Amino acid sequence: MREIKFRAWDKKSKKMRVVSNIVFDSYSEFSKNIKVKLVNLWGKIFPAYDDGECNTDILVQREGNTFVLMQFAGLKDKNGVEIYESDKIIVGENIGVVSFKDGLFLWGDELLCEYNNIGEVIGNIYENPELMQ
Repeated sequence: MREIKFRAWDKKSKKMRVVSNIVFDSYSEFSKNIKVKLVNLWGKIFPAYDDGECNTDILVQREGNTFVLMQFAGLKDKNGVEIYESDKIIVGENIGVVSFKDGLFLWGDELLCEYNNIGEVIGNIYENPELMQ
């Protein structure tokens, strides 16, 4: 069974964050209008001065439209790096972006699982937009 986990692009701070938990909001107990209300994201603070506690973990809370969730594909690249939605992967000379559509993880128009342990994650569309040009 695939491990279910997420990361998130924090639009406010322009940083990739680890998702600690997700809080859902719905209009009623049986409503189909369920949406993500809040995400707890773990990040790092680096103070301007060195007080010996530079790498302090902090909890950042963001409302629904201030982040982009990306799901872990359950696969790793040839270097053991975990692959998430929106990652850019190079295979040979070809670069493609990982997407999730109709319950499947895709690399371009092909199934991502075909490239498990073959391709290499070289970035993602948020932190490295220049890689697609």
